[in-house]
Amino acid sequence: MGELKERIEELAEPSISVAVGLLEPCESHVESIARARMWAEPLVVCPPQLAGFVKEAGLEVSPAESPHEHLVQLLVEEDVDAAVRGNLPARDTLSALKDALSLEQIHRSALLGCGEGEFALAPVGIDEGESAHDRVRLAVSSAELLRLLGIAPSIGVLSGGRLEDRGRSVRVDATLDEGELVASELCGMGYRAEHCGILIERAVRTHNVLIAPDGVCGNLIFRTLVLLDGGVPHGAPVLDIDVVFVDTSRANRSYERQMALASALAAVRKGF
Repeated sequence: MGELKERIEELAEPSISVAVGLLEPCESHVESIARARMWAEPLVVCPPQLAGFVKEAGLEVSPAESPHEHLVQLLVEEDVDAAVRGNLPARDTLSALKDALSLEQIHRSALLGCGEGEFALAPVGIDEGESAHDRVRLAVSSAELLRLLGIAPSIGVLSGGRLEDRGRSVRVDATLDEGELVASELCGMGYRAEHCGILIERAVRTHNVLIAPDGVCGNLIFRTLVLLDGGVPHGAPVLDIDVVFVDTSRANRSYERQMALASALAAVRKGF
C-alpha cells in the first residue's frame, strides 16, 4: 500500500483500548480482532449469548443486551479510548452516537486504498453532502483528518462531467458550477484543491482527498472500489467529534485495519 497505511501502522499504539461491536458470531471477525492486538487493546461488545464464543479466542468481552448503546456509552464515558462499530447495526449505532453527543447529523470520511492510491473519500453516507456548503465542510474535516495522521492533504473535487461538457445537460452544469464553487472556497481557505470534474481516475493519482458530488455518488464510488474491485477499506471515522469512532462496512470480513486506524487516531489525540 502507501503512505496512509504506513502512517496508521506507525501511529497505532498497542496500549490504546478500542471497543469493537459484534452482534453475530463470525470467525473471521473474531480472528481479525485477535490479530489487531498488535495495534490496540481490544474489548468486544456483544450480546451475552456470544460472550463464550468470543472468550474462546482469548479476547476480553463486555456483554450487553443492547450492545450498540453499550458501545457508545463506553466511548462517551471514556471507559475506552476509541470505538469501532464492527457488525452492529449501522442505523441503531450511529443514532445512539448522535444522541449521546447531541449531533444534528453524522459526517464520515472513508479512508481506503485501491490500485491507483490511497485517499479519504467523502461524502459516503447517502444523506450526507447535499449542499456545496456541506461538501466544503467535509473536505476541510477530511483534510484535517489526514493532517492529524501526518499526511499533507490535497483535495480533488468531483462533479458530473468533464469541464468541457458544460452545456450538454442542465443537471451536469449544476454539478460543474458547484464543483467550481467548492474548489474555489477551499483554495480561498488555504487548502490545495482542484475541481477535477468527473475524472476520478486522474483525481486519485494527484489528490488524497476526494469529494464526491453528493453522498449517493460517494457511496457508489466506495461500493464499486471496495466490493467489486478489491479496494482496501481502513474505516470511516466520524468527523468533528471529540471522541474517536470508526465506522465500518457490513461487507468487511476483517476489522484489523479499522482497529489500527482507531488506535492511531486515539494515540495522536492522547499525545503518544
